[in-house]
Amino acid sequence: MRCEPEGDVIAHMESFLGPIDGGWSKTEAGERLPFTVLRFSGAPIPGTATFVTLGLSDVALALPGRQLVRQEFLVSTYDRFHSASIVTALHDVAVDAARRGDALLRGSVCAGPFGLPGVVTDLYCAIPVFFPDSFHVWRGSDPPTVFVWLVPITTEEHRFVEEKGWESFEQILESQDPDLLDLSRLGLSLQ
Repeated sequence: MRCEPEGDVIAHMESFLGPIDGGWSKTEAGERLPFTVLRFSGAPIPGTATFVTLGLSDVALALPGRQLVRQEFLVSTYDRFHSASIVTALHDVAVDAARRGDALLRGSVCAGPFGLPGVVTDLYCAIPVFFPDSFHVWRGSDPPTVFVWLVPITTEEHRFVEEKGWESFEQILESQDPDLLDLSRLGLSLQ
């Protein structure tokens, strides 16, 4: 299996998210991180930022049935939220996925707490619907690289996903249309 140079996946990201606005590849103590987290300003809308892992796609991850895929993870939020907790959350999820060797599936939940602001504690895996379909998969790697949107959710929302399933959760998201870019949003009404 081949994986193209990172520059190609970066070009893919920039073609949808705009130029890279910042990046983190070391801890505050100066230790090198296994993955980089990039920041793109103004994506998906003005006043927001999208944070994306870089380097996780160098690792082939297993899907159920042992088919392989590559992944990069992203979080989109308003600019007013501090980057450090978002970068740490993305990095921690990427390290865990690489360590396990398993891809994160739509509807999976990564349990926190991740130190995000407000009542959100966990990260829900979804299709990055704020971006065009052509962004979702980069076909310049073998196997292709899938971009997974990590949506910050509350503990109660996590419990709902476990008990009722991801399809029911996404129906509630669609009907209530919460502002998923707002890390300080209130939890959904799960009646």
